[in-house]
Amino acid sequence: MTLLGTGARLGELINIRWADVDFKNSTMSLFGKKRVAIAIPMAAKLERELAKYKIYIQQRFSDLPEYVFVDSRGRKLTNNAIKNMFKRLKEVMNFKDVRLSSHTFRHAFAHRA
Repeated sequence: MTLLGTGARLGELINIRWADVDFKNSTMSLFGKKRVAIAIPMAAKLERELAKYKIYIQQRFSDLPEYVFVDSRGRKLTNNAIKNMFKRLKEVMNFKDVRLSSHTFRHAFAHRA
């Protein structure tokens, strides 16, 4: 949902910190290729899902991890971890001859905007 709702690149996604998510103003700060911060408005659905996810993460770990997207030990996800998730999803959903990647969601976001 975050990829589709923000158009974030893979590197931007894994570097989102909870401090970058502003639930009060419904925005998320992303740091692009040049490490320049841009505030992206969050749709209500994305904001709700992130709020639920934050509660889950707070219950799962004694301290809230710095990064939003973490592994089972609370460590920041890697590029490869996300790529493997898409690879498994593609197999489970039995998608053939379809590119399924973080860039696919970025492309979909750009066409909707």
